[in-house]
Amino acid sequence: MPKIMKSLNYVSRSQAMFIADAFLRKGIVDVSAAHWPLIWSVYRAPGRSQEEISHDICLDKSTVARSLVQLEERGYIVRIPKTEDKRCLLVYPTEKIYELVPTLRTIVSDWYDHILDGMTDEELEVFHSVLVRIEKNAKRATTHGGAKT
Repeated sequence: MPKIMKSLNYVSRSQAMFIADAFLRKGIVDVSAAHWPLIWSVYRAPGRSQEEISHDICLDKSTVARSLVQLEERGYIVRIPKTEDKRCLLVYPTEKIYELVPTLRTIVSDWYDHILDGMTDEELEVFHSVLVRIEKNAKRATTHGGAKT
């Protein structure tokens, strides 16, 4: 199992490097590869709370809050206090996100072309089903307090 986790981590880090390099080649310098999951989450579901975004992308709330401040300062999002609870901030994309998403889609599509090269549809289906099971187990472990006893 440790080999699987090492491989998943390597793929994840490689993806971040690929996206960062592609951003630079396209002249996108005000967002980093670390921002793209947030950008994608806000784009897909405008008006969610920071906590909901945190759960969506599996990052702690303080990391999400810091990154959202950066995106807000750079004009990619706006955060609006919820009417019922002013402490809860709802996050909405600005036009800058809508302009960036087509480029991001192209970059991610190129990444998939590279990493999935030579794999059959059947192999990808099996791999995906195994990853989904691992993901469910990970969610259960983090939701219910950790290790089995």
